[in-house]
Amino acid sequence: LLGLLVQKERIEADVENVELITLKAFTPRTLEYARKMLALTEEAFSAISDIEEYGENWPLDLRIKCRQSIFASERGALESLLLGLDDLIQSRAEFLKRPVSFPEEGLQHSRTLEAVNQAANTGKPFGFIAIGASDARKHISSVLIAGRAPSGIEEWMHVQKYVSLHRSVQDFCLRWNEVKDLLSVPTLEGGVAGLRQIEIVATVARKAHRLATILEERLPVELEMPAEVITHLESLEDHAKVHHQEHYTGKPE
Repeated sequence: LLGLLVQKERIEADVENVELITLKAFTPRTLEYARKMLALTEEAFSAISDIEEYGENWPLDLRIKCRQSIFASERGALESLLLGLDDLIQSRAEFLKRPVSFPEEGLQHSRTLEAVNQAANTGKPFGFIAIGASDARKHISSVLIAGRAPSGIEEWMHVQKYVSLHRSVQDFCLRWNEVKDLLSVPTLEGGVAGLRQIEIVATVARKAHRLATILEERLPVELEMPAEVITHLESLEDHAKVHHQEHYTGKPE
């Protein structure tokens, strides 16, 4: 991390203190290069800053392992998981706007879950005769949407989505924990109630992964700029001679 931050600060200082911004030629090629270069550099800086602010060492270990072929299978499993992260984040945001309170023990109780499904179809969790459903009735009586008992099919469908999200979060944690030791990432636990912490950890992991596998692979290539992009020197050789330290290599220190 120290090496990354030193490179970041050195480049930022150059941008602030030296007049090297004006392009030598405003051709489609130079403008496209400048646009891509700026976007990649800003994204890399943002990822580095976010990892620094997070304040733990495991994202740095993950970043290194994501670049090592011996962890290719684990990296593939992580990438598959991260594809579904945005869906979990979006679902959590929806339930923040319209929160559901559901007893924890009811999420593991088959009769309670059947009652939720029935209510989502008919508007009522139980029929006139519900034999052996005392525990389920207790659980259902504790279900709330924004502080009040659900009523009608639409509201029970919202509760059903909450139950489905809980299962999705549990599945996410189970798959995550299968590779956590090899990739040096924290253990994830909980259902919807723990989704905020899961979101934070997984988002930091995604930034470390992207920094290692995309940004660090593309930046060295993008930095091989066409000659007409150079702003203040006569040749690529002169440019490399002056700026050999400032170029971001993307290689872990």
